[in-house]
Amino acid sequence: MCLVGRLLFKGLWRPYGYFFSYAVYVLAGTIAIFGTIMFFPGGYSTMYWVIESLSIALRFLVVWEVYRHTFPRGSAPHRVLSRTFAVVVTGLALVALGSFWSYATHPALYSIHAALDRSCGFAQAVMILGMLFAARYYGIQLGRNAWGIAVGLGVYASIATANNAVIDLAHSFLPYWTILSPLSFVAMLAVWTWAVWVEAPNPQMAIGTSPELDAEFGRWVEGWNRTRSTVRRVTNP
Repeated sequence: MCLVGRLLFKGLWRPYGYFFSYAVYVLAGTIAIFGTIMFFPGGYSTMYWVIESLSIALRFLVVWEVYRHTFPRGSAPHRVLSRTFAVVVTGLALVALGSFWSYATHPALYSIHAALDRSCGFAQAVMILGMLFAARYYGIQLGRNAWGIAVGLGVYASIATANNAVIDLAHSFLPYWTILSPLSFVAMLAVWTWAVWVEAPNPQMAIGTSPELDAEFGRWVEGWNRTRSTVRRVTNP
């Protein structure tokens, strides 16, 4: 409630629409869960896992929010990294789908939510980390809003992925997961609330073309193409 209220009060729900949509979903889902406990206690388990599983998928909205603010449309980094980002997203989606399918079809360790959380969490953590590294490499400054949103999600997704991986290895860790997972989620909400407490967007980035930037990013694209060609030759001799 504090996070959604702050986004509304500061007017940040407009520039951070995808992030705001996810925050509203979390609030609505929490209210629905408490309502189920009070009026339909028998349906609590089903309601909880449905809401939580959908929440995992909707976290990709937050990833997209970080990307579009870090590499705004029309900027030189966006022109180069948009294709790379699409390739990475596609690759991670295939990895997540494959790991989810292999886990969900394993009869001894069947848990759809754990598989979804682990697979999507890994993809989200890698994408956030990749964007932060790319921003640092190209000297892109992040404001408090975008930086807090990215770090909060990245840390939580990493913890969730590690939790589910440890549970796969040792089911005795499950009682600790029931404590660590919600605490880390609350910590993420706290970081997000701190991030949007004041309006601090990313410094304005020059939009348009620049001979120096075009030359630099042109060299980067050429190197990336050479790397992909080398990988194809190695994997397909």
